[in-house]
Amino acid sequence: MKESTPAWQPVSTADAAPAFLLPADTQIFARRAERFERLAGQRQSLSGYLRLLGELTRAQQLVFDQLDKPPLPSAERLQSARTHGMPPLGHATLLQDQAWQAPLQHLLKLLSGAEMPAAARSLLEILAGSPAQTLDDWAAALLSGELPAAQAGHAPFLMAALQVYWTALARQMDVESLQPLHAPDLCPCCGSPAVASRLRIGGVVQGSRYLYCALCASEWHLPRIRCVHCGETRDIAYYGIEGEKEAILGETCRNCMSYHKLMDMEKDTGMDAIADDIASIGLDLLLAQAGWHRQAANPFLLADNG
Repeated sequence: MKESTPAWQPVSTADAAPAFLLPADTQIFARRAERFERLAGQRQSLSGYLRLLGELTRAQQLVFDQLDKPPLPSAERLQSARTHGMPPLGHATLLQDQAWQAPLQHLLKLLSGAEMPAAARSLLEILAGSPAQTLDDWAAALLSGELPAAQAGHAPFLMAALQVYWTALARQMDVESLQPLHAPDLCPCCGSPAVASRLRIGGVVQGSRYLYCALCASEWHLPRIRCVHCGETRDIAYYGIEGEKEAILGETCRNCMSYHKLMDMEKDTGMDAIADDIASIGLDLLLAQAGWHRQAANPFLLADNG
């Protein structure tokens, strides 16, 4: 197979923002849980669901804290991925060993003792009683964006376990081993689509746009005023909701008629790409009504959208 040539190149020099950021925060899920709680107090119409996700995210942190370091793919597999322009932690192959299901079972056990709505508890019971191969099939469908509507309610719980496992894997990667994939919206570490992007603050990353992976929490730099999906730099426009400080904007591209959420951390330093994306679903509705479409859905919204 011939090595593919990326259609974009990230910035990486001594004086510029690094091309890739691997997840370094050991309290990543605890901080997200705190963000869900804060957002729940600000978004009354979504408060119940945001608090449910806060509970789920707190359980993620407990599982993450107790998870044994999962083994990385072999050196030969990592080299093969690099040679062929593939993500080193691609889920198509790593799902097959079913190691991600240990965090899932731990998560389900923790949530079984938590206060949950009846509908959520029923979903947990179905997951706990499902065969390993069925869980693998559902996880593969979820990560490929093809989860049937009948299983959409399982998405948040499946994704929570997958995030714990892949974040633990990504933390062990050598950032120097990463390279951009052909599509700029795909994570160079695991190949999952970016859920949103943030304008980062502090040091050499100040003002730089980083895309955020919904699966492994890795981030990668992409220049601003460029379509995340097709790479176009013309006919890019930004839309926000009046009265909300425009901390979150929809970056729209006339070329492919898609949009992507851009979060400005200077206007709100506590922004979390996943939590704030869910809390700003009103912007998604307005953009959809105007004819723009979103390429990659937030997996924690599938339960509401299914």
